[in-house]
Amino acid sequence: MSGPSAVDSVIVDPAHVVPSHVDALLAQELNQLSLLDRERAVEEIHGIHSLSDAEAVVQHEREALVQMQLEIGKIPFKPVYDEALRMRSQYIHDPNFLLKFLRAEDLDARKAAIRMMKFLTHSARDLYGPRILMRPIRYMDLTPSAIALMREGNVTLLPSRDSSGRMVVAVLGDIDASIHATDRLRMLFYFWQCITDDEQTQKLGAVLVLNLAEMVHSANDYEDKTVVIQLLQSIPCKYSAVHFCFPPSPMFNAIKATFVLILGKKNRTRVRFHCGSPTEMLYSLKTFGIPVDHLPDNFGRSSKQTLKNHLRWCDMLQARDNATNDGYDFEATPVVEYPRLEDCLFGKGRLIMKHPGNVGMRNILEREAHLWETATNQEKARVARKVVSEIKKGGGRFLKEHPDGWYVEVDDETARQKVSIGFRDLMKRKRTREESEKRLRELQGAPQEESAVSSQAQVLDSDTYGFLLNSSEQFAPKRRRLSSNDESTDDGANGCFCSTPRFKG
Repeated sequence: MSGPSAVDSVIVDPAHVVPSHVDALLAQELNQLSLLDRERAVEEIHGIHSLSDAEAVVQHEREALVQMQLEIGKIPFKPVYDEALRMRSQYIHDPNFLLKFLRAEDLDARKAAIRMMKFLTHSARDLYGPRILMRPIRYMDLTPSAIALMREGNVTLLPSRDSSGRMVVAVLGDIDASIHATDRLRMLFYFWQCITDDEQTQKLGAVLVLNLAEMVHSANDYEDKTVVIQLLQSIPCKYSAVHFCFPPSPMFNAIKATFVLILGKKNRTRVRFHCGSPTEMLYSLKTFGIPVDHLPDNFGRSSKQTLKNHLRWCDMLQARDNATNDGYDFEATPVVEYPRLEDCLFGKGRLIMKHPGNVGMRNILEREAHLWETATNQEKARVARKVVSEIKKGGGRFLKEHPDGWYVEVDDETARQKVSIGFRDLMKRKRTREESEKRLRELQGAPQEESAVSSQAQVLDSDTYGFLLNSSEQFAPKRRRLSSNDESTDDGANGCFCSTPRFKG
């Protein structure tokens, strides 16, 4: 998907926007799409991936890289790029750098070349200086004002990907208007560069969630709208879905319409609206696979936990860039900044347990529990290695958090030990549950045994309550409400059963 066209780049005044006209424009643009394009837009919004042949895609990308170089040569006026050539920059010829722009434009070489020129012009001429022509933007390139703005957390990356493996960026409030527009752009260019460093995001696109209730100033401020347009036209990122969230108030219709117009024609086909109370909006977002557990409960500005997660991510970026500057060999010790859905992560915490990779691992352990239960020590090691192998064949990795915030993949032996610990915890919980059920049957009688056990199992799986058994009260279920920030778990699981996203929940 590309940024807005020249027509789309007109600065719009919300006072002169007619929401009904914008709704009619959206309908008209959708009707003008071919059936294939319309289906593709809907599939991207819902995260349905194309099953294209991987080798064919790689070959197409190679051909597009060659074509992009030819298209760059056809651009008559490109002073910043010419300066990079005089500086003998290798960065502007790096295939990984060029592929960002090609993937953002669905491998359209001409559009990718134009976007790249705009990016270099804004980043090198207007924001950071010529050094950015030699290397990527780094945390240390930000001014103190831009760093402070980034750490506010109003624009944040959610700790977990959505159900389709895409990164989710939430804009929870206005960007501080007291900070100069140049510093706002510096922060946003660096932020989005970090997002687009992820190859999976380049291919699948990012999901954008905007809370319009806290963005009234941005909709009315000329500078803010200029910043957004420059960003959309320059950064090498495509949006697979854009979700606008706003309360049921007439004043937000014009604000919504303003941002829709700024997005540009192609981005508008990926827009979805969510209107209602905070709870209603969160439920609506959840139907699109967005991990709403990491959004503030009232869907307002950053909550304490949301800000904590965001600052943790900022610290990781700073440590990574400092290590790069100090000559840290990332090739010798590969790091993982953004775990995939299939990955199994070490750590603890209730929110962390819901990481899909760890949920999948728990399912495998439960399936193989009958083999573990009757196995000898040598056979148990074989069963654990089988589980590790199965997870890796499915594209998963076993990741452990580095002190600086990123992740490193552990060796097979460490992974096997963690799986073995997971099996032991599973057996322990199974014995505890059987003993509790036996004593409950002795106290309550056995006629309704099956229905009672089934009912209790349903309650124990609830995301809302944790149920604890208390021997002093004749083992009657005693429930305790768990807050969204409660890091305790129902099963006392260790790092093999829990999962840790980039930030602790």
